Amino acid sequence: MRFVLVCRTLAVLIAGAMMAQSPSGLHAQAGGTITGQVVDDGLASLGSVQITLPELGLGGLTRLDGRYLLVNIPAGVHEIQAERIGYRVATQEVTVTSGGTSVVDFQLSTEALALDEIVVTGTAGEVRKRELGNSLATIDLTENTAIVAARTMDDLLSAQTPGLTVTLGSGQVGDGGGIRLRGNSSRALSNQPLVYVDGVRVRSDPYPMNTPIAEPRYFGTYAAPTPLNDINPNDIERIEVIKGPAATTLYGAEAATGVIQIFTKRGTAGRPVVEATVETGVVMKSRFGPNKTLRGTPLSDFSESTSVAGGNIEYQYLDPWMRNGLQQKYSLSVRGSSSPVTYFLSGQFEDDEGIFVTEIDKGYSLRANVGVQLTDYLDLSLNTGFNHKQLGNVGCGDNVEAICAWSMYEGIRNDPKEGLLDALVFDRADDTFIDRLVTGGTLRFEPFPELTSKVTVGYDRADIFGATALDFGHPLRAGGKRGTLNTLYELVTIDQVSTYSLDVTGDFSADLSAGFQTVTKSFHQVGAFSQFFSGPGEATLSSGASTIAEEEKSRVITGGAFGQAVFKLRDRFFLTAGVRFDGNSAFGQDFGWAAYPKLSGSYVISDEDFWSESLGSLRLRAAWGKAGRAPGAFDATRTWNPAPWAGQGSFDVGTPGNAELGPETTTEIELGFESSLLSDRFALDFTYFQQTTTDALFPVTQPPSMGGWPGRLENIGEVENKGLELSVNATLIQTASLTWDVGAAVSTLNSKAVDLGNPDANLGASSAGRVITGEPVPVIRGNLILNPDAIGPAEIERNHLFGPNYPPLVVAPHTSLSLPGGITFSARGEYRGGHWIRNEGGRWAMLIGTTQYGPCIEAQRMIDAGQIDQMTALERATCWQEELDALTFIYPADFFRLRELSARIPLDFLVPESYSASLTLSAGNLYRWTKDEFREFDPEQQRDNEITTQMWAQPSPPRIFTSSLRIRL
Repeated sequence: MRFVLVCRTLAVLIAGAMMAQSPSGLHAQAGGTITGQVVDDGLASLGSVQITLPELGLGGLTRLDGRYLLVNIPAGVHEIQAERIGYRVATQEVTVTSGGTSVVDFQLSTEALALDEIVVTGTAGEVRKRELGNSLATIDLTENTAIVAARTMDDLLSAQTPGLTVTLGSGQVGDGGGIRLRGNSSRALSNQPLVYVDGVRVRSDPYPMNTPIAEPRYFGTYAAPTPLNDINPNDIERIEVIKGPAATTLYGAEAATGVIQIFTKRGTAGRPVVEATVETGVVMKSRFGPNKTLRGTPLSDFSESTSVAGGNIEYQYLDPWMRNGLQQKYSLSVRGSSSPVTYFLSGQFEDDEGIFVTEIDKGYSLRANVGVQLTDYLDLSLNTGFNHKQLGNVGCGDNVEAICAWSMYEGIRNDPKEGLLDALVFDRADDTFIDRLVTGGTLRFEPFPELTSKVTVGYDRADIFGATALDFGHPLRAGGKRGTLNTLYELVTIDQVSTYSLDVTGDFSADLSAGFQTVTKSFHQVGAFSQFFSGPGEATLSSGASTIAEEEKSRVITGGAFGQAVFKLRDRFFLTAGVRFDGNSAFGQDFGWAAYPKLSGSYVISDEDFWSESLGSLRLRAAWGKAGRAPGAFDATRTWNPAPWAGQGSFDVGTPGNAELGPETTTEIELGFESSLLSDRFALDFTYFQQTTTDALFPVTQPPSMGGWPGRLENIGEVENKGLELSVNATLIQTASLTWDVGAAVSTLNSKAVDLGNPDANLGASSAGRVITGEPVPVIRGNLILNPDAIGPAEIERNHLFGPNYPPLVVAPHTSLSLPGGITFSARGEYRGGHWIRNEGGRWAMLIGTTQYGPCIEAQRMIDAGQIDQMTALERATCWQEELDALTFIYPADFFRLRELSARIPLDFLVPESYSASLTLSAGNLYRWTKDEFREFDPEQQRDNEITTQMWAQPSPPRIFTSSLRIRL
């Protein structure tokens, strides 16, 4: 109750200030007033509809109940327009009198295919969706969508469109998801898609894990923050996703894995609109330990399922150091215009706790988007976002000096050493600080309607500082240690494109485009490490008995030019042809330029006169194109490593280099259609794709006669991905008081390594993942127990190929229900199946001989009692050291997760008329299902490397409960 009163008071104060300061406030009645309501086909209210008077540059947004109010409108006859994504634009004429009130209501018709929606991704400029020959997914983030409660970009993208998968990572704060569009196409390079924000290319690969430079990765946090989550979801207007080379040709030598375009909010016509959001919530641990033995006996039946510290085996005995973490986030934004300037300004502060008692996740973000109409034919848009974040982790994964791995490798059921367990949590530091600036500007020049030219300059700067430390006197390292890792990423882009529209006849026209792009990526990393301090106190890098420092730099430049022609016949048949030429400083000196052509067609057959209206709308499309993936900065260059010897400087071999090294090239064919039936109440989007990656990069072993050089990358391989994507949406009920929508996104993937340069090649992609000719990329290989339930020794098939690590089937159902009063309920889920994963945490626990491995508790009792002859083959191969087979810890990774369950409730009574308020309640990761053979951890818990996922000692992504109060003034 106190919370509601505070919010109501805040709303009234801000509303009063707005009305007092704004000449277009409720009491500013120099002109007339226009009011009304916007509804859809079923007479349900529509919020976030843009109401404008185009010739006056005035307007505003509707509330959740569909009502709007425009004041101080000059007297006269005006054209008023209502527009919202997914609906046809509606225009009416209105007569306004001085001091009078005119009522204009709108009923917007749904547009399931949204063929006239303006998009930019994959093209040389803005085009209507009907002109594209490739599939393109648009994620609408206006207020009527349920995903407005998402906490991060990972949440926004999960289970949204077929072909896009987001692997959540772990329950550690800051650990970001891995994104894939249509699977993996490269073994050697990143498979993350390119990301653009407001036309500016930004970093997409995860930030480095916080690991001391002098130590292996398993002394690090095992949390990899993602740059995508630096973006405030409340700032985003829409997202466009294209999934392969058939559409990404014009992005060149680094776009084979797809492109995600993010568009943030802009200024709106009319009075300033202030939006304040207060979000509070709690994160709760999810089960990530086993709940039964290998025989299926509930672990709750055994006293060993509880530790002396009170920990439960379902949480790997870690719950004494876990909690329900409180979350809070405060956002404030304002958008509006003051001719000739439009603006959107926002700020956000968050202070979140994690599920471990020492975890923190706090920071702030700022954004300023400004548009200026310089002249009638020249305009400028400036977009800047800054984000600061501080993360405090406990150190999980394979970190042998942290609490998570200790629970697997040494066991914490009985405290192995006095004070050790608390020291693993409290007497250490794993802190990461991220400062991120993304800024850019676009100058658009349109001297006459037929010619448009624009240039975009962008800069992305990410400064990541990581610090790790163990206090002096720590039970595992008495001398203590301290390490720092400072990483600076910079990315500068320049994009220019010009388009000339040629009207040949009344039915035939063409858009001719040409442009260029340069991308400069810089990397600078400095690390330092010190250990063996003299005593307690504030440790510094210079105060240890042993110190080391490392520095690394690189810069890669890509330059490309492209041309494209779009031919249009009777506004229903479209043919697009284009080509891009790229050079890259990472190419070998003998390689030259890479060429990427494209060809696509779109036919809106339902616009033909012979098409019956009862058949709804139908668009056919086909696309063919190429895009690439450039090698790493030094892959083509012979390098030498410094190797001090006898107190003198010297060199050792580094990488052998390859003067002929070029990019991997992916060619894609895409066929599909989009259809809507039953007055747009049923929509279907179908796509078939086939990708072939040639010149794939694989390491080739060098003969000893070369002088001891390691393997070098060569363009020798071929990888194939093909599959189907289906999106179905249906409105089952649509009345004035009730609307029920259901849908699903379905995708399949058949991946295969066609050629590895050697028919007998068998390349590692992790300890379990392999790349083998004729098999999925990657395939999970290990030992299969043929008689798991039999009493006696195990019969084992060595080097068994279990199946793909990437899921070949993904189904993401969703539904929403709108009730009277504007109350909306929604749910999203996701099923992934047909893939396999290895439990590295459990495997290593048994390799080092622990007796604490949860699924073996029942078997361990039998071993202690000398009842080996009564154990099953699975128990003997998993739990008994005499017959242990450590290559059998492989599980089917099928799972279903309820991604989000939410309810939005209008609270317009809190604020004056023409303003709006709403409360959104949501629950994330509320439920998870796995197969019985899946014993512990989480199927999407840990990214081990670019193409293989494996499970280590990590907490599962937590359950999240949030309430979000949003007030628009």
